[in-house]
Amino acid sequence: MSQHDMTVANGPGLTVRGDINNALQALASLSSGSVAPSPTFPCQLWADTGTNRLFRRNSANSAWVDMGPIDSGLREAFNASVSVTGTGSANAYTATFVPAVTALVDGLILNSTAIALNTGASTFSPDGMTAKPIVSLGHAALIGGELPVNSRFTVKYSSTLDAWILTSASGGTALAGRLLNIQVITTTSTYTKTVGTNTIEVEGVAAGGGGGGTQATSASQSAAGGGGSAGSIGKGKYDATGFTTQSVTIGAPGVGAAGVAGTNAASSSFGSLMTLPGGLGGGLGAAQSSFANAGGNGASPGSAPTGANIYGSSGDGGTTGACYQTSSATAGIGGKSPYGATALLAAVGGFGCGGSGARATASSSANNGFNGGPAMFIVREYA
Repeated sequence: MSQHDMTVANGPGLTVRGDINNALQALASLSSGSVAPSPTFPCQLWADTGTNRLFRRNSANSAWVDMGPIDSGLREAFNASVSVTGTGSANAYTATFVPAVTALVDGLILNSTAIALNTGASTFSPDGMTAKPIVSLGHAALIGGELPVNSRFTVKYSSTLDAWILTSASGGTALAGRLLNIQVITTTSTYTKTVGTNTIEVEGVAAGGGGGGTQATSASQSAAGGGGSAGSIGKGKYDATGFTTQSVTIGAPGVGAAGVAGTNAASSSFGSLMTLPGGLGGGLGAAQSSFANAGGNGASPGSAPTGANIYGSSGDGGTTGACYQTSSATAGIGGKSPYGATALLAAVGGFGCGGSGARATASSSANNGFNGGPAMFIVREYA
């Protein structure tokens, strides 16, 4: 490390020689030191060992220009360390760098911002150079959504591919496998995937069966309906590159009514990918005058789902009602669901549970069973 004022004073020969050697050493070491050399000269170089960066004095000799890290290639290192404001248009991105990029060198890293959201295959051109494709980390053309408006992105030039590899982008879908969005569907509708989605993970539950109602009872009778079974559950992962939409059917829950068994719930489906059979209805609570007899039967588990390639299961069965005496009867409770809460003699909470049966003590009119819980799908979308 050496600095010099670049003025060789008159003096004895040996002294002058030493001063010249010191000036040459300062020039050879780029005036290296932790503080700026003084005096300064237009276009002078200074290796700042305090910050490990190289500076060049401007031509007006009024300020130092940061040229980048001392120990890296100057233009590449400097441009890789800053992010410029991009120009151009959607899918055709440009940017101006200082110092300018004059050649595409293998491994060159540049940072810019996107002027608009890309909607498909895209290119990048720094400093007016020939535009080259931007490709994903998997070396595939962009499909849209990787570069949101005003996002910061980093590209690395590959001479083998003659393309810019997109190594990162803020807020976009550049990273394969990244979770993009979650959609919850509770009504019959059309699912439309988020731009950039390549894989979807679908999980859901079908509607629950209705609880059994009770018949009217006399003074010497009681009655208890059976609980409906829960809807089937399923989870699967699917390639979404071949479609944009899927038709979703949300089947109706089973209904609990007075004086009859609960009805079965309808099936729910996510396109042709997954079908979830609904829960079954609980049995009718017939009027009982002999209390060795049970009430309405709890619904058995329904059918298993189809297309659920991660896991699938039929819904939990309902329980059977019980009559103990004219003043005491217990309704069957609906089948449980991981997405909801069963309730005895009350409406279910959440999704997929079987409905509770009804109960009636002596001299009661016919009572309604309770409806099953609704169906739903959860869709997780991945880049």
